[in-house]
Amino acid sequence: SFRRENCLTQNHRVMMFIGFVVLVLTVCAAAVSGTTTFVLVGATGSLAKKYLWQSLFNSYVNNPDIVIFAGARSSIPQGSLKVEEIISTVRCEIDHSNGSTDVDATLCETMKSAFQDVVTYVTLKTDSDYHSLGIRMKSTGTVETSRVFYLSIPPFSYVEVIGWIHRTCRPRGGIPFRVAIEKPFGEDYNSAKQLHDKIKNILGEEETFRIDHYLGKRGVKQITQFKEANPQFFNSVFRNNAVSRVDIVMTETEDCSGRTKFYNRYGVVRDVFQNHLTEVMTLLAMEVSVEGAHKDLKFRLANEIEPAHKAQTLFGQYSDYHLHVQADHDEVVDSNAPTFAATTLNINNIRWKGVPFVVLSGKKLSETAAYVRVHLRHTSSLDGKVCTRHPCDPQWIDFHIQGLGMRPCVTLFGPISNGVVLPEGWHLQHNTSMSLKMCPGAEGDTELHAYSSVVQSVIDGDRTSFVSARFLLRQWQIWTPLLKTAHSNPLRLYFTPEDVDVRVSPSGELSYVLPDAKNTNINGAEIHRGEL
Repeated sequence: SFRRENCLTQNHRVMMFIGFVVLVLTVCAAAVSGTTTFVLVGATGSLAKKYLWQSLFNSYVNNPDIVIFAGARSSIPQGSLKVEEIISTVRCEIDHSNGSTDVDATLCETMKSAFQDVVTYVTLKTDSDYHSLGIRMKSTGTVETSRVFYLSIPPFSYVEVIGWIHRTCRPRGGIPFRVAIEKPFGEDYNSAKQLHDKIKNILGEEETFRIDHYLGKRGVKQITQFKEANPQFFNSVFRNNAVSRVDIVMTETEDCSGRTKFYNRYGVVRDVFQNHLTEVMTLLAMEVSVEGAHKDLKFRLANEIEPAHKAQTLFGQYSDYHLHVQADHDEVVDSNAPTFAATTLNINNIRWKGVPFVVLSGKKLSETAAYVRVHLRHTSSLDGKVCTRHPCDPQWIDFHIQGLGMRPCVTLFGPISNGVVLPEGWHLQHNTSMSLKMCPGAEGDTELHAYSSVVQSVIDGDRTSFVSARFLLRQWQIWTPLLKTAHSNPLRLYFTPEDVDVRVSPSGELSYVLPDAKNTNINGAEIHRGEL
């Protein structure tokens, strides 16, 4: 009996020791992994309500080692209530691409409650408010491994707020520090340069995360993934002896109602051409990147894009825009802000010289969609066959980014898919003699919103999907010449999407389709629907 009790005691001691070791290791692991402090400035604004809180919750579910301060101008009682109401609307979204399964409803409510516990509302209105926040962050009692400020505020506030953050909230001891800022970054090259010069005196480039959420979209990421999996295909097909034209299109059915104060100032060129569409064009046309060279190759390609010119551009405005302006301003305001534009860009390098890139976007069109279409010459298919009949079967490559109820996919039309490799983690949707369709992720999975990817990348310090200063300024160099002369371009009023159907000549010259020739090819020119 004594021996048995002694053995039990010894076993108990061993188990206690093992438990103690496990506890120590757990604590040490937590100390090593540490906590991210995330400050959302503008936490009750429209962007935060629509995307950022959901994205933060998604990040929390994957890694709960985060402390969140929600900052806005409201008092603590009012602001706290607003934040609680917003958090109550978040959903337990699942990214099926990593093999996850749906979350039980009860577990989801538990997770939301736990998320609420890591969120603290603070008033952030003045320098002293940020000073108080800085003191509070020092006394959280956690091992801080990174500190993030996400500024969801108007750009005119950036310099002042970043200055306050720098003086009172910058962490010590080498803790990684990141500040994320939303577009627009300026209104033209000079204003963007001035903004950059002021911010760079406060933040290092490695601390500055300029957001273009389009880079977080699966449909945009697939362009690079496809190219990197198929470098030989890219090198042989994506060049001027094989490509006749490239279309980069982003259309929307919604109008500008409620946003005309923004649109009057920025218009469609500043809204999507200078950022989203230039990013897509660059990712498609740049050389296949090798490890560590992505941003350099991307910048080199951007430098080879010739500036946009008014002679190659069409502008339009939907007919009810002036009514929406009047409603938003409570008075009659004249505005020639374009809500539609199409332009042809050219790339001055060996690969793309002579290939027109037609870039088109607009509001209140017949469909919401975004895609890239690479048109191939009929005499240069991969199988070596030459088309001798007229008209030839179309051959093109589509990168579907979003819209039309379709998931992002790459589709190759025509007998051009020989040797094409399925990228890792993708699935084959169909493969016939005349078309091949492949899509990122597993079949039937769902994609989280691009902002979930953006927020997680800021937390992780992954700069891959953010805009560098030199690339930003180059973007503005491409578009500022057009913006300076845009007021002198005719502005077509469109009552229906068909009013901005565009004809593209073989050389890339653009013109609106005449009313009596909407479905007819004239002198070899190809008809483009306004919605493409």
